[in-house]
Amino acid sequence: MIGAVAATIAAMLLIALFQDNLTKFFLKPATPFQVSPRPAGPHYRDPGAWRLWPVKEPARAADIFYIHSTTYYSAQFWNAPLDDDDYAEETLKIALPNEAGPFSQLGRVFAPNYRQATRAASFTHKYHGMAARELALEDVSAAFERFLSVRSPETPIILVGYEQGAVLALGLLTRYFDSGGPDQGDTRPVAPAQLRKRLVAAYLIDETIPASALERLSLPVCSEKRAIRCVVAYNHVERRFADEIARARSRAVVWDGDMKAESLASPEPVCVNPVTWQANEQPSSREDHVGAASATGIEFGAMPPAVAKAVVAQCVGGVLVVEPPSQDYFRRAPWFKAKWRAQPFNLFFHDIAENAALRTAALGIKMREEAQFLEPIEETVDIIDSPINKVPTDSQ
Repeated sequence: MIGAVAATIAAMLLIALFQDNLTKFFLKPATPFQVSPRPAGPHYRDPGAWRLWPVKEPARAADIFYIHSTTYYSAQFWNAPLDDDDYAEETLKIALPNEAGPFSQLGRVFAPNYRQATRAASFTHKYHGMAARELALEDVSAAFERFLSVRSPETPIILVGYEQGAVLALGLLTRYFDSGGPDQGDTRPVAPAQLRKRLVAAYLIDETIPASALERLSLPVCSEKRAIRCVVAYNHVERRFADEIARARSRAVVWDGDMKAESLASPEPVCVNPVTWQANEQPSSREDHVGAASATGIEFGAMPPAVAKAVVAQCVGGVLVVEPPSQDYFRRAPWFKAKWRAQPFNLFFHDIAENAALRTAALGIKMREEAQFLEPIEETVDIIDSPINKVPTDSQ
């Protein structure tokens, strides 16, 4: 009897010790990507292909294009079928209100349904995981072009991506906002210079975004709270998850000139503290935290109550390290795949909402200032002297 109990305890300890490896093993699709069935693709002219499609709403301060985090965990496919009910429910009830919710008071939110890479793809930088991300980017790119076609070109844009969505948003920046990008300008629906001019900011959250990727695009990091036409990026991890902190620092996914996903070892991650809005390692003050919130299950657009002064955060080696909040419901669950699911809260919900409004107002001021002046002449033109020929008159 004692031996059986001891064996059971030992087995439980082993399972707890190797839970991450076991979870990754059982989440990985058995079929290689090359021969795995491809779920049917979306048709973004159909509003049903969107999680949010607010085109009938009046124009507001900004248009927000939002790409949700991973909500598909099946080992059946490398990319999610668009009609999977389980991931649809998690996207609509958890991811969308907590991730896109901070922007809902500011502007219209466009959120595509897309063939996201399954969770196992985030654990590998080998072919299968990269190819699954590339398929997801195909969908998101098509959705972004549809988004551009229905909105007013004068309205400011905010680009938002969480976790997998952040990697895909980086792909959109590479494809559509880079003046020297892969599509060579004239094949893109809107000139990159015009998109950059209307960009409030890109919020790339909870994924490792290398500084070198932004330098390649000539996009600055948002280094203060009213900076515009720049990128906010951070990957927040509770201090107790040392393995996740190490993983965030070890590798990142970026996009090459052919829009292929590639692995970048030992990146220098961008970290903008979402309490101080500074890109440095100065820890935030608990007094400055505007508010965490849980918007899970509430109607989209309704603002959940703020729990202020709940979080202390500090960028450490490119990762936003947070102390576990005192409220249990704001803590990430440690067991098995729970810590990798879309979280039913946002520690910086109200901080982000306040900041997005500040940046949008700052862009409005900047654009009004720019409208008073002619566009700068970017190239000089040499004028060649022309000979003077007299015009004949009647007397001649």
